[in-house]
Amino acid sequence: MNKDQTLQEIEKVAQDPFFSEDSFPVRDSVRILLASLHVGPNADKIARFLGLNRDTVVRPRVKRLRANGVFQDCEIVCEWDNKESGHMSLLLDALVAEGLIARTSV
Repeated sequence: MNKDQTLQEIEKVAQDPFFSEDSFPVRDSVRILLASLHVGPNADKIARFLGLNRDTVVRPRVKRLRANGVFQDCEIVCEWDNKESGHMSLLLDALVAEGLIARTSV
């Protein structure tokens, strides 16, 4: 997972068996997190890039990610590229975006 991912690559990761259940409740959050690597942690840019509703889908998640320190100014504080724990780190940050958990240290 890196900053040079295209929309097709982001969708491919979102379809990974780890995230692939149609009922997987945080799929949009995973897509938002991965898109942020490409366009930055900006709700407007992410919404345009993914074709998601800015106000009801993207903005609330970005707000929670900022409140929990995942998005800081123009930076993304993550370990999604860690070969051993990247998927778990991405999943945890997706749960943060959903408002289901919070990071304990910001």
